[in-house]
Amino acid sequence: QPKHDGLGINRYRTFRKYLNFDLATAFRCVNAGLRNSAIFSAESALDESIWPYTGESEKATTIPRKPEDTGVKVYVQCFILEGTGRPIVFRLLPDIAIPKYASAAIVTDFILAQPNGTTSITADSFFGSIGLLQSYPSQRMTMALSQNSIQDLASVISHELKFHEFRVYSNGPIMISAWLDNKPMICASNEF
Repeated sequence: QPKHDGLGINRYRTFRKYLNFDLATAFRCVNAGLRNSAIFSAESALDESIWPYTGESEKATTIPRKPEDTGVKVYVQCFILEGTGRPIVFRLLPDIAIPKYASAAIVTDFILAQPNGTTSITADSFFGSIGLLQSYPSQRMTMALSQNSIQDLASVISHELKFHEFRVYSNGPIMISAWLDNKPMICASNEF
């Protein structure tokens, strides 16, 4: 009979009662370490990710289209490290707030926490909005816009686009490109 060297379930349950794992504190510590550890490029990308977590928590979520589909939803800002050219996650924002973060609040949080004010931000349609580009005119950003934003920009795509055809428009300092792939796509940028 092999000897069991692990912690028994009853002892674990007694021990677990006195543990308090606070996700927000853990992410603050990770972010502080990342901020002070490297020299970053002038470009960054925002995205969402699922960090595997199987513990008991109302903060765990499931997103079926993600490679890791169950865990804590985390918004990440990634940079390329100067010198090595390797990507690095710079900032982590766990989606554990109640109510949940709005995409504009997430982008604002990342803008305010950047290591330098000249960083360009690229984001997908979850984060993208013309309003954000207008609210932060000195922050260089390029964003895909969601179907809801496309509804708001009906005048941009009001004429028929053919498959793989594109158009470019200007709205003051904001450039908007529209094209038809499998569905209408719009991207907006203030980097020009």
